[in-house]
Amino acid sequence: MPGYFVKSAMPSSEQIEEVFHAVLARPAAERNTYLRESCSNDAGLYEEICSLVAAWEGDQDFLNKPALETGLALLTDSPSESLVGKTINNYKINSLLGRGGMGEVYLAYDLRLERKVALKLLSRPLVDGSAKSQIINEARAAARIDHANICQIYGLEDFEDNTFIVMQYVQGITLADLIRKGPVSRKHLFDLIRQIVSAVGQAHSQGIIHRDLKPQNIMVTPNGQVKLLDFGLAMSITTETKDPEKKIKRLSKVRAVPGTIRYMSPEQLRGEDLDSRSDVFSLGTLLYEMVSGANPFARNSDREVASAILSSVPNPFRQGSDRIARFASIVQRCLEKSPKERYDSANEVLLDFDRWLRRTRSHITKSHQCTCFAG
Repeated sequence: MPGYFVKSAMPSSEQIEEVFHAVLARPAAERNTYLRESCSNDAGLYEEICSLVAAWEGDQDFLNKPALETGLALLTDSPSESLVGKTINNYKINSLLGRGGMGEVYLAYDLRLERKVALKLLSRPLVDGSAKSQIINEARAAARIDHANICQIYGLEDFEDNTFIVMQYVQGITLADLIRKGPVSRKHLFDLIRQIVSAVGQAHSQGIIHRDLKPQNIMVTPNGQVKLLDFGLAMSITTETKDPEKKIKRLSKVRAVPGTIRYMSPEQLRGEDLDSRSDVFSLGTLLYEMVSGANPFARNSDREVASAILSSVPNPFRQGSDRIARFASIVQRCLEKSPKERYDSANEVLLDFDRWLRRTRSHITKSHQCTCFAG
């Protein structure tokens, strides 16, 4: 549920029913392309159907039910209506903040500590499945990382037959919305970049790979603080093997699309074992988009996006100065097709970025707007 701390228009049940039914009528290999085309620019509808289809395909219990009935159950047989206004454990539910195929996030008030919090609960049909293990492991992954730019996890609690995460309530907008609003002052832009890279670097230091870095999973508060969200697809690097290509164990059995195609690394697309260098590639894609205003691999279909990630070199920034050229070289190294040619972790990216920033700090002013768009 990327960006679940910002309210957005929800697709209607009629839209969801029509698209969900049409997607499942297609051969499995054609579903994602068809879904992209059907949803057009409606990201909310696309993500909703993605979650439903992934859940339907990934659990035998779902396969024993009619497809349409299953998809609608994820939306209608949920606690969202009944929980608002109620108290669970020590939390008074105020409103629904966001919703996806996996569950809901609520704004609540912690009666004991007298503060606002966000509660992330599973949809009722998923409570007894592997998704429950996923939400537990998501909480554990995020809780291992203590960093100002990562959404804090306050606790993991049970309510009746459900388990929910108690987390920091973050007010603000997603980085995706911020990018869409237009050019950002260079000082603010590079401050945001440093916060993001630092947060990912801290995760890497703790042996955590985020695996779904994208603008929708990053919040920016009114005072300009970054908060990295959603560790639902996280992986943990282990030291149980000397083989660096096999040093991965899944923190959870993912029951959703494993990442967002436009921000995936080549090895992630190929389904290979991952390490922190995969996050570095995703980070490079994110940084390119922040500076240029456009995703370097955006194309008309998922197949074309995947092909671009695997084989195309992004257009360079319009280099208005040597300073931007040097920054572009950092992004370019992040986007190398071979993991061996990239930085080993976001911490190395941060070191190079800080060296570059120290050299250029005197040239960055609040009034200087970022005009370095991709060619």
